Amino acid sequence: MRVWLCEQLRCPNCRIKYGDNLRALITYLRVVQCMPFKRIAELISDLRDRKISEGTVQNILKESSKKASSAYEEIRRRVELTPVTGADETGTVVGKELHWNWKFQTDLLTFVYQMKSKGM
Repeated sequence: MRVWLCEQLRCPNCRIKYGDNLRALITYLRVVQCMPFKRIAELISDLRDRKISEGTVQNILKESSKKASSAYEEIRRRVELTPVTGADETGTVVGKELHWNWKFQTDLLTFVYQMKSKGM
């Protein structure tokens, strides 16, 4: 994992640039390991001996989400076309609000969707 100071990259508009490996690790910890932002920030800070804020974690995850949107939509499309799909819904608290998660699974794919209301 590399953290570059912008003097090294000659980036006048930012102080720190986080490398692809660190961005991938943050995305993995959130998406696969379901770690909260605060714990991700603490872990990265402990591993790198350099502070990273929860806001930075959130910004990295937003960027990763944008990059993955076409793959996400392709998974949704393939799940919809599958003749047999398992489904489950679960309520979860986000901040202080109740949101709903839906999971749709086939033998090969899982599609997860979240909304603030229970109606799709």
